[in-house]
Amino acid sequence: MNSYYSDSFYPVTGAMANYTSRFTAMLFEELAARADWAVEAYEDCNHAPVVGGDDLDVYAKAGEDVALSGFASDPDGDSLSTKWWVWNAACEYDGASAGRLGVWDAQPLSAKFTVPRDAQPGDYFNVLMEVRDDAARPMTRFAQFIVHVYDESTLAEGVTGIAVHTPADTTNYIYGKPLDVTGLTIKASRAIGDDLVINVSAGMVTGYDKNALGPQALTIRYGGHDTSFTVTVAMPDYTVVDINRVSLTVAPITVVSGETASIPFQVNVEYLNKVSVIAGELSVADKRFDVSVGTDYPGATVVFNEDNGKFSLFKLGGFANTTIVDVMTVTLTLKDGETLKFGDTLSAILGSVSFTYAFGSDSGASPSSIKNGRATTTILKVSGVVGDINGDSKVDAMDLAMALNLYGKHSDDADWITSGANIADIDADGLVDMGDIMVIAYLSVQ
Repeated sequence: MNSYYSDSFYPVTGAMANYTSRFTAMLFEELAARADWAVEAYEDCNHAPVVGGDDLDVYAKAGEDVALSGFASDPDGDSLSTKWWVWNAACEYDGASAGRLGVWDAQPLSAKFTVPRDAQPGDYFNVLMEVRDDAARPMTRFAQFIVHVYDESTLAEGVTGIAVHTPADTTNYIYGKPLDVTGLTIKASRAIGDDLVINVSAGMVTGYDKNALGPQALTIRYGGHDTSFTVTVAMPDYTVVDINRVSLTVAPITVVSGETASIPFQVNVEYLNKVSVIAGELSVADKRFDVSVGTDYPGATVVFNEDNGKFSLFKLGGFANTTIVDVMTVTLTLKDGETLKFGDTLSAILGSVSFTYAFGSDSGASPSSIKNGRATTTILKVSGVVGDINGDSKVDAMDLAMALNLYGKHSDDADWITSGANIADIDADGLVDMGDIMVIAYLSVQ
């Protein structure tokens, strides 16, 4: 309990001359209610609300926001009305805002107060939570909060330990957002004197990484002592606008082969109109491939969870409103020990890829929709064995079957390389003819 009041009815700082007509009216209401006590039964009389504060003495530095919290109940069950205000006449402060101070974000049992930037150590501010019951003869009570302006170097002397007192208003962060310690206070124990409730500043906190997803244990240091609290960084929430199952358009449809294969393709969308978040799931039915996701879009970030296939692509401020935008690159890479066989077409492989997308934006709904992805390459590395078309490092009946399928291919054909015809052209004359087929047939039985 602080020394600035005698009880919760009279906020006292000095002589009777300091009282205003505001308190005088309440005093007469009080006397009227108490007069009933002499002639009426208890249940027929009004009784004062029970009012208090979680911390009546709060310490903060100039320019800081202070969160104040009170409690109130009524013994008669009457409804209560509250009003938060700064008793300017009872403040120790002569700066530019003197006489014009107020609270903000006022709720029935909480409010916030900003210490003026020109306040000096030793100044204090008198903030009242006024509670009045709804009765025929109403009664009023106050919770009086004193916000002290302190010099950290002197106040921290003699502290024996600290602990988090009230949590920060924000403990769950969107990826990339800076730390916000509004509402965070610690209680500092002292060897001599009362415990102190200290408003935590960002400079007292270490360990926060806005670009690291998941829970983070942050450290508060004050007066040579440490305590900790936890925050969580996650991908941004988004408003679901449209969900589409996306099929990939691949051209040309070609045979692919080899022990090493890397197939990147772009995902593009149309008319994003400041959409800031594209989220969803990516799955690949063909388990011979590893999947990776990236983006080359300037300023965009993509996070992909290989375990469950969920991804989130976002850009603060939104993507540009252009006709078509390549926003994401997906790469399928053949796992070690896996081999592509005859009949593995690029369209079949990419056809095993499925997407579910959801769109959101900072400002709400957007009419954007998903467009088909497109393959950016069909060139796959094959083995160096002569006649080995399917890339399994040997020539067998499978290669012969592929060569027969490629019979008649010419080097002028668009899919001369991607189809594997260049490998079937054993004599390198730019044509897959019967001579090439006969050589591969011979090699397949050796």
